[in-house]
Amino acid sequence: MASERLKALIIDDINPVAAEILGKYMDVTVDKRPLKTEELASVIEPYHLLMMRVSAKIGPSVIDRAPNLKIVASATAGLDHVDLSYCREKGVKVINAAGGNAESVAELAFGFMISLFREIPRASKDVKSGVWNRAAYNGRELLGKTLGLVAVGNVGRRVAELSRAFGMSVLAFDPYVSQEAAREMGVKLVSLEELLRESDVISIHAPLTPETHHMISIPQIAMMKDGAYLVNAGRGGIVDEAAAYEALKSGKLAGMAADVMEVEPCLRSPLYELDNFIVTPHFGGQTPEALKRMASIAAERALEALGLKA
Repeated sequence: MASERLKALIIDDINPVAAEILGKYMDVTVDKRPLKTEELASVIEPYHLLMMRVSAKIGPSVIDRAPNLKIVASATAGLDHVDLSYCREKGVKVINAAGGNAESVAELAFGFMISLFREIPRASKDVKSGVWNRAAYNGRELLGKTLGLVAVGNVGRRVAELSRAFGMSVLAFDPYVSQEAAREMGVKLVSLEELLRESDVISIHAPLTPETHHMISIPQIAMMKDGAYLVNAGRGGIVDEAAAYEALKSGKLAGMAADVMEVEPCLRSPLYELDNFIVTPHFGGQTPEALKRMASIAAERALEALGLKA
């Protein structure tokens, strides 16, 4: 395939670095709109490469109208919006930017931990409403606490690194990580049950799969220390939200923070009634630094997959 014939379509207002990288090897069309699936399907026909984030669902309705498509490059860590098996069946390679948002998500996880341990959201809310009473808050230090990491991929590994600055000991559960790799990370690899029993704060960084769906539910919460904290910066659906609500309400869990919810966007939830629950709109990787890094990684990997760059 001659390089001058290659055409790329970039949608979703991806950082301009992607167009700069791809433009050295192919003709690039940039449409900054977050095209929905039907809109994308109507324009995809001439393109060999699609770069996007998550506005459209990539499955039969798009792939079947893209006879020239060779690569779907998603400038994201996750690929929940792509039908991977159908792409594979049709010979379309799927590229992501795994690791590109690790720093941003890891820093958010620690922001959550500090906010939970020091009760920052509640204190801020009280002061703004006219209540100044520092004795009302029972903040705790991270120093000397045990952090339990559920999955130590790109994000979990960085959380483990950051934990050293806070003087925390780290346990990890990850069936895909060897003991040797865990030692290199400075974490102790344990069973999920041991991690739940021994951790003061549990931070989730796993993908959502049939195996991880509701892996934190009533039995698992019962194993946790009374007054433990839970952070989910992985995927919604890993934590059973109804079980978490009951545990937060009863005090079994001292606090929980989530950047992800089981159904998104989630504008209403019983969890939102609780002062010891913090939520953000799945923006862990939504920093300028991470967005640029992911655009660059996805573009470079796409070119390699096309054989245009070694």
